[in-house]
Amino acid sequence: KVPSIWGSCKNEGTKYSVPESTDTVEDANKWLKGNDPTLSNSSLAILDNIYINKNETVFPNAGRKWRQTADAIADIGNNCIVKNIQDYISRDGVPTYNYKYAVLDPADEAAGYGAWHTVEVYAVWGPSRTDGGPPASYYTTNAPIIPIVRKYWMSFVRTLDPNSDRAEGAADWT
Repeated sequence: KVPSIWGSCKNEGTKYSVPESTDTVEDANKWLKGNDPTLSNSSLAILDNIYINKNETVFPNAGRKWRQTADAIADIGNNCIVKNIQDYISRDGVPTYNYKYAVLDPADEAAGYGAWHTVEVYAVWGPSRTDGGPPASYYTTNAPIIPIVRKYWMSFVRTLDPNSDRAEGAADWT
């Protein structure tokens, strides 16, 4: 029973997940069912109503239902799971800090990726201390977020509280 940090990126399902060719409701449902065979037709109908049948921007080189399917799998496979785990942890009064990382790179946003799965590691570790593939903006327009994110995480590592040594002027992470 120790404090924890859990979170996800706003657009978890876009890059490395849903095939960008996903073009129809049938494509979306086939892919979702293939990733979770326990989904019933009733569950798929609910997902269709909440996500797939939404009007969404169609991005270059992507199918008409790609982004909707990506949003669905982001919630099913990441966001809801994290929330449930944190609800369980916090029932005993143990602090657990959540984030929804939504720092956008202009090129990734134009392509429809948004803040994709694991993009936050470039802010946590720094863009030159990872796999060498950070979005270009982490060296320019998004560079100021890096010391803020790193201070929160280093504060947590040192004290189990991301706020104790956070960057001056940074928001209180409740």
